[in-house]
Amino acid sequence: MIISRKVGLWKEFRFDKNAVAPTAIITIIGALCLFPGDKLIFGSFSSWVHDVYNTAPGLPKIIAGLLTGGVIEEVMMRLFFMSLLVLIFAKLFCKNEKEIPMKVFAAANIISALLFAAGHLPGTIAMTTLTPLLLFRCFLFNGGLGLCFGYLYRKYGIGYAMIAHGGAHLISDLLMIHFIYIKLPASVKHDNDSRIAVLFFLCYDEFRPGGLSALSGADRRAAGQTGICEGKMTTEELQMIWEKEEGTAHRFLITVRKPVFGMIRSDAI
Repeated sequence: MIISRKVGLWKEFRFDKNAVAPTAIITIIGALCLFPGDKLIFGSFSSWVHDVYNTAPGLPKIIAGLLTGGVIEEVMMRLFFMSLLVLIFAKLFCKNEKEIPMKVFAAANIISALLFAAGHLPGTIAMTTLTPLLLFRCFLFNGGLGLCFGYLYRKYGIGYAMIAHGGAHLISDLLMIHFIYIKLPASVKHDNDSRIAVLFFLCYDEFRPGGLSALSGADRRAAGQTGICEGKMTTEELQMIWEKEEGTAHRFLITVRKPVFGMIRSDAI
């Protein structure tokens, strides 16, 4: 806080109507980048990224996202580190300037955003092999959002950066909960064939007319109970599921093309 005040970045938190729209936009974009954006974009190329989103977050994870992301990371990377960079650059390059130039704030924001992104790499390395794709993913999402949070910090104060960062985690977690924990009718839970069909209907966007003709009457009724089945698979696709998975549809969900929002845990059915 002392450094932030010294370089003119500190702003007392108060309601600012001009901050509402940019904070909301950055929050929503950040949330959609996390989920479903990360899964749809990078999950199509990396099984590890795809599998990360197979389990909905619990309360501890949600709280950790709010506190670690929304508070601790913003205090460390924006309030302290970005402010420190501004102070160092101002002392080194702007000694004769009455006010710190905007380019100094921009440079400090970029460097702190890159370091913010790099700080996520050890966690990735601990869970999987770091590939060029995952490296690019890290700096694209985390670095890009870091720039946005840095903008909010400079323009409106650290409070709005915290709101956007924590809000992005919260909204993405709620989206995951909504789309992962889909409850199926009891009549479907004990019928493997119906379960496969319903899971496919729920989770994939390769929808084509006339597909329900491949289902038996009982399966069609069970699938229809979800309220979203309107002929979404071909006979060939349905037959492929029958022959390949024989009742364990959750494995097939990883390999079939173009996954969308929904993903159901194997123990939820």
